[in-house]
Amino acid sequence: MASTIVSSSCAIRPVARVSSPSQPKAMTRGLSSVRAVSNAVVFLGKQQMARANARSGFTVFAEEAAAAAAPAKKAPKKKKKKAPALPLPQDMEENIIPGIAKNLNEAGVADLELIFEDNQLRGSFKNASVPYNFWAYFPDGSLTGQRGWSFSSHGYPPSTVEPFIIDEKRIDATTVIFWVTKRLEATKSAIPGTEEY
Repeated sequence: MASTIVSSSCAIRPVARVSSPSQPKAMTRGLSSVRAVSNAVVFLGKQQMARANARSGFTVFAEEAAAAAAPAKKAPKKKKKKAPALPLPQDMEENIIPGIAKNLNEAGVADLELIFEDNQLRGSFKNASVPYNFWAYFPDGSLTGQRGWSFSSHGYPPSTVEPFIIDEKRIDATTVIFWVTKRLEATKSAIPGTEEY
């Protein structure tokens, strides 16, 4: 079984076979079956040869068949290198605070004030002359570390600190802008137009 038969255009190598009741007895006898199959295969066409070898448990290795069967390899795509992450204070000043301010101003809040200091983003605004305050905490000093959220309205003290952005795999400035806006929209009456929710 370990012999290899070479013809002018291809090489046949035996592959592990499992005999089945549908195979002829000559195919299950070992070396004599290899000779019988190889003699028959030499005279068959390339397509018939592949079918015969598949039935008998052999694999045909032909240069043309391998070249035709193998799809052209595409050059691997070059991954874009990410810009290094900005430090949190710089990211807040350049990206996050302007994004939140844009969203809240478009929603129609009044007297908006956003400040980032001591690793917390503090925001205050008014809606229908009612004061609202929120805090987004980043105690580790990064967007990917621990995060917390707190909210208050009508002059009451802040709520208990809750986890903030816990299900996101990739956290960047746009994620923080989105979730701050969503948290405020989820608080009925904090943002104009959300009373209907």
